[in-house]
Amino acid sequence: MVKFYYTLRSPYARKIRILLAETQIEHDAIEITPGEYDHGSLFGQAYEALVPSLRVPAIQHGDDLIFESNAIMTYLYQFEPKLNNQEIPLAPSVIRSKKVWLDTMILTSIDVLLDSGVNVIQVGRFGVDTTSHPYMQREVKRIQTCLDWLEEKATLDGFSPGVFSIADINLVCALQWFDARKSVKWRGRPNLESILAKFQERPSVKANPIVIT
Repeated sequence: MVKFYYTLRSPYARKIRILLAETQIEHDAIEITPGEYDHGSLFGQAYEALVPSLRVPAIQHGDDLIFESNAIMTYLYQFEPKLNNQEIPLAPSVIRSKKVWLDTMILTSIDVLLDSGVNVIQVGRFGVDTTSHPYMQREVKRIQTCLDWLEEKATLDGFSPGVFSIADINLVCALQWFDARKSVKWRGRPNLESILAKFQERPSVKANPIVIT
């Protein structure tokens, strides 16, 4: 059975929670409780000895250890997931065979903007003025340029119209996290707004809400 390691507050782990709800892949969900960073350990020595990125999520299946959310999503598709019969079905693959590079760059760009958004929040907690620090100014600009590029590549009906794509899942998790944190001004982009409006009421998304407390 797949062991799924996650924290409720992680927007990256939320992607996997949504995909597992969509596919109904049997798994054992193991919540990792973050603590104060002490003696070089945030999630506990056992988990951090297992996962070299020192991040969640991760999955373990037999001898396979997979970490980082998009790698996990790709791995889970090997299980021939039970695709639901909703009006808009889950995409049959992570990346479209005829648009490999475009879809790869879309997923990469969403992760970049989310990584930058997390960095801005985390650095700000240490008292750094993120509006005047040169590196943080670049992070903020990177978020906006990625959002602009994604707006160009998206449609009102999603990144792959007719299905609920992995890119759609990634985007919804990022945008809802930004809204919950009130950390990124992203609205005013019609395609991205439409994707969020279209999928935020989907059962798998509502059943796995964003958690920030």
